[in-house]
Amino acid sequence: MIEQIAVLRSHWLMPISHKQAICLLLITPLRAGPHSLSQKLVLRNSPRALTINFLFQSLDEGASFHPCDDTYCGPFPESEPEVKAVAYFLRKHRKQIKAYLSFHAYAQMLLYPYSYKYATIPNFSCVELAAYNAVNALQSAYGVRYRYGPASSTLYVSSGSSMDWAYKNGIPYAFAFELRDTGHFGFLLPETLIKPTCTETMLAVKNITLHLLKKCH
Repeated sequence: MIEQIAVLRSHWLMPISHKQAICLLLITPLRAGPHSLSQKLVLRNSPRALTINFLFQSLDEGASFHPCDDTYCGPFPESEPEVKAVAYFLRKHRKQIKAYLSFHAYAQMLLYPYSYKYATIPNFSCVELAAYNAVNALQSAYGVRYRYGPASSTLYVSSGSSMDWAYKNGIPYAFAFELRDTGHFGFLLPETLIKPTCTETMLAVKNITLHLLKKCH
């Protein structure tokens, strides 16, 4: 049996304007047990199970029931306490939330719905514009290029994703960042690249928040 320890810290508000703030839900998952024989396996398995453990089009294509697979989805939707906590918070405040961002490694991509099927979201043009501007802002820091587009066609089909769940729960802008790199270091990004990754990513996040202040049709 795999033991899982996860810490859900209280949310932190960072003001953007008098009308807008960023709310960060910090989840620190750790996994230990017979399947976690290396640091690489710990880093790889824990976040992925949480990412696709949400109650929307769950346990379908792109999900695995094997704990050591990259696409392990958990035993059932919202089986993990930290997923329940995030889902509860978002359901409670969804009328006030304009965007949902999740961060993962790795691939250098900025993804938006849908993950579970090949289809165009109703507000595609606005979301696409926000993604385009965000990756350009990110690239302006160190020249790092990110691909962007619907998760299903840009990365792969995945069911039960938090991004699709957030979008279907009325949050109009839902994105998933797949951070550096594209496979050379993979999940074990060197310490020297962590700060640059954070710096460029925050430029993209800021650009998305500024997009939310404008009307898009």
